[in-house]
Amino acid sequence: LAPSDRLEIYGNLGTLTYDFGSDQISAGLAGDRALHAVELTPELEGGWRVEEDFIAAVKSRGRVRPHPDFEDGVKYMRVVQAVEDSRARAEWVKISA
Repeated sequence: LAPSDRLEIYGNLGTLTYDFGSDQISAGLAGDRALHAVELTPELEGGWRVEEDFIAAVKSRGRVRPHPDFEDGVKYMRVVQAVEDSRARAEWVKISA
């Protein structure tokens, strides 16, 4: 990937960026002069064990609710579609909350 390939998220409270080339996350609050590197804790770096979580949810017979849920999945797909649209049109795409 080219060094300029990055995901940028802008909100009322601040900005979050992910640089695919350097695998670096940066963030800043509204009013900050610059973005700062974000260090992830080990539990956040671990990833999601889809199969293990699915099996645990099935075995629990409804006591364990799957997460992310359907609504989270829809929100995720809106973001994925906006990223694709932004890349295809080479322009910003707004995602409503």
